[in-house]
Amino acid sequence: MEQIALCPGSLQAQRGLLDTTSKAAHRGTMIHLLLELNRQDFECAVELAAKRDELIEQIFPTGRKMTMKEQRLWVGSSYCGQADHIVTSGATGLIMDYKTGHWPVTPAGENKQLMTLAVLLKANKPKLKTVYAAILQPTYEPELVCYNEESLAECKEYLEGVLEKANAEDAPRIGGDKQCHWCKAKEDCDEAL
Repeated sequence: MEQIALCPGSLQAQRGLLDTTSKAAHRGTMIHLLLELNRQDFECAVELAAKRDELIEQIFPTGRKMTMKEQRLWVGSSYCGQADHIVTSGATGLIMDYKTGHWPVTPAGENKQLMTLAVLLKANKPKLKTVYAAILQPTYEPELVCYNEESLAECKEYLEGVLEKANAEDAPRIGGDKQCHWCKAKEDCDEAL
């Protein structure tokens, strides 16, 4: 309102324009959201941030780093994934995924989400030779897995096979606790029931 009071024409001048948020406004919004957390959730966030920073320091003790937060990565239009926190420097990448729920988490070395994110990061940053991926949870030490170029290629091939089966017209539905837990179709799925 102060802007409009000082410049009445700014109201009409801005109509229909995309809403762009400055870095300062975004930072303020994030701080406000953090302050709305209850004490337990706030302490969880602080613990995860400390674990994140320790892991970054462990993998990248020196040098310039590039950070991406909540970044959605794509391989063409085939598949995508959104990492909570990514750090890259030179030929090394680090993906971190925060887990704050009470649902059991698949260990990092077997975690298909982390594998997919590692493949996506390599596809989007082909110069990477090593990609570390970690699960960060409150009260647990970070779980870390390391992918090299060879294992990333194998993982990419595996994921393409999974997607080929999933895109087949006769793709089977197989009910189970893990696969049905987050599935949006479970309410209307005989196999889930």
